Amino acid sequence: MKWDAATIGAVMWPAFLGAALADGIVFTLIDPETIEIFGYHAVSRQAAYTVGFFLFWVLIVAASFLTLWLHGENLEKYKNTTPRR
Repeated sequence: MKWDAATIGAVMWPAFLGAALADGIVFTLIDPETIEIFGYHAVSRQAAYTVGFFLFWVLIVAASFLTLWLHGENLEKYKNTTPRR
């Protein structure tokens, strides 16, 4: 599989949008200020939102690249063919 800018962009941009959506849903349900670990407040809200967003982004990017890697030979093999209707 050829890893060009279009392929990387096709993975990173939807993953960015998915991470934003996941971050919004998770932190709508959970307030980071109320989470205590061993009796201490772990992080501020802004830090939790930032870390959560990047963790979701990395997770979705990894899943997307794994999908491309697993189907890479099929994508190259059939890229110049038209799908059946």
